[in-house]
Amino acid sequence: MKYRLLIFSLGLFALASCQVDAPKYNLGKGFYVTYVDLARLRGVYYQKQNVNGNVSVKSVTFNDSLILVTGYRFTRNGNPDTSVQVYYGIVKDIYRQHPDQTYSDGYLDINELQFRELSSRLRKSSSKEWTEW
Repeated sequence: MKYRLLIFSLGLFALASCQVDAPKYNLGKGFYVTYVDLARLRGVYYQKQNVNGNVSVKSVTFNDSLILVTGYRFTRNGNPDTSVQVYYGIVKDIYRQHPDQTYSDGYLDINELQFRELSSRLRKSSSKEWTEW
């Protein structure tokens, strides 16, 4: 009986120690980039929900109201296709009201020209780019 309790306790300890959060880069208002150290898994999240699971994040530019993202779509084998860059935006307050991934009214599917224009108008912004692929 003592051994069962010991094994059970060790099992619970092992399970609890596996529940470690991945490294995060905070974007404010519940948004963050996670798996910042693994390009294949790097994504923008809102409260533990991946905003766009089809894109590996390369860079983010953000302020209190908007997040602009560049990244790469995944190939069939699960690796980012670095030959074509994709762009999207997230209007934080609208997305938070209706957090339905790419179907949210706060999700913006944009092109490179729109990305450049929006990022040039973004006031009090911060940026982060990851170079490892």
